[in-house]
Amino acid sequence: MDRKQSVIANVRYQTPKGRGAKQLKGLLRYLQYRDDRDGHIPQHRGLERWVDHGLGGDFQTVAARCEAFKSAHVQAFTWVINPNPDLVSFVEETRREAFVRELTERTLENFFEARGIEIPEFSFAIHRRETTDVFEPGRDNPHAHVILPGTYGSWADGARLPLYMNRNRRENHIDLLHDIAQAEIDLLLQRKVGPDWEQRYDAMMAEREAPRPTKHPLTLTTPKSPLPPVSEPEPPKQDREEHDRPPRRSGPSLDL
Repeated sequence: MDRKQSVIANVRYQTPKGRGAKQLKGLLRYLQYRDDRDGHIPQHRGLERWVDHGLGGDFQTVAARCEAFKSAHVQAFTWVINPNPDLVSFVEETRREAFVRELTERTLENFFEARGIEIPEFSFAIHRRETTDVFEPGRDNPHAHVILPGTYGSWADGARLPLYMNRNRRENHIDLLHDIAQAEIDLLLQRKVGPDWEQRYDAMMAEREAPRPTKHPLTLTTPKSPLPPVSEPEPPKQDREEHDRPPRRSGPSLDL
């Protein structure tokens, strides 16, 4: 398979300018209580959504700490770690959220280790919804929404420094994040599913993409009945009387 399709790691950020803090709080509330626009989760269960790694276990606390730890340009980073739903289907259903949790935590730990900086505080909520694509709708699609502040604590500097996610020729943090997420899901699948996970995926794709025989609907034809014999139209009554009457014979003409 194309390893770039094994997991998606999206990165966005919220600016602190204008209504940035309010917009972030609205997003955090949405992440806590909904899987999508229509799927509301009761508030007494909302706190179960967050996995707290120092940024908070509810949307109010996360929003407050992002405000306290913001940089001049970033109120908070919002990441999404989304493994391929077809690969997730190889994992036992009751263990899929734990699978996404471990993938998310290992990706973040190794990403910041590769950059050589301390891991900032972060929290994430796991959403579980079904796919809506036209090819295979209804697949289980668990994924993690990760929140990070705009700064991180630097032990060497004794202060908080701005957290950057650069994408340029000198350094490309986005590609680095993707590469690490792909490496981590490979290791997890080997442990949780087996070393043949990639062969299983390729077989699944081959079966899905194989041309399916076209089923033509049965056409039922009604046998044609023989045409009824064509009958001569019955003449009107007056014509019938003329028809039944013996023919008149005319006598010789008289010239008077």
